[in-house]
Amino acid sequence: AASGSQIPIEEERLALVAITTALELGADVHATDNVGNTALHAAASHGMDTLVQTLVDHGADIRVANRRGQTPMALAVYSDGIGGNRETRESTTMLLRELETRTHPIAAHRHPEVESLQNPVLTTPASVAAGAAVYESYCTVCHGPSGLGDGRLAAATAAYGQRPPNLTDAIWQHGGSDGEIFVAIRDGFTNGQQVLMDGFRDQITDEETWHVVNYLKQLR
Repeated sequence: AASGSQIPIEEERLALVAITTALELGADVHATDNVGNTALHAAASHGMDTLVQTLVDHGADIRVANRRGQTPMALAVYSDGIGGNRETRESTTMLLRELETRTHPIAAHRHPEVESLQNPVLTTPASVAAGAAVYESYCTVCHGPSGLGDGRLAAATAAYGQRPPNLTDAIWQHGGSDGEIFVAIRDGFTNGQQVLMDGFRDQITDEETWHVVNYLKQLR
């Protein structure tokens, strides 16, 4: 079936049987095609939730990118945007987010070298207001006006990497201390050669960044 098309239930069942058998016979769950897609990329693109779950249970990497820099999540979102069964795609993206949280806990992404960095700006109403203004200017386009990860460029960024995270929950993929948030905003972060978020060190001052940190803490 073409990427983004709807997979019939029977075809998904047969694919599940074939993949399960291959894995039991020792097939490499990380094997790729000529453009770097794994079986998980294909399953996510076609909205095959049962197969997605099975592959992850066998060690498939949710964050692996193909040669175009696309993760399984990106293909699920991108397929949702250009065609296919929207309901199926949405269930697949929800499943992938849940599995990513489960398989990549926040503790694995903490940064002890900056975790203890002290915030020199007190969390006052004035600081929070200043942070909100900076956030509105630089961050809402991806993270959304309320920090839910639903900005107008969210789907586009997901198609080439990963969807902007929800900043209002307790799961901070790169650490939730003041220092870690500050460094994430200042320096950005990557996944290998893939830029997941640009740094803002050349656009906002350190003081403004600390104001944003204080504002973000109020969203949780």
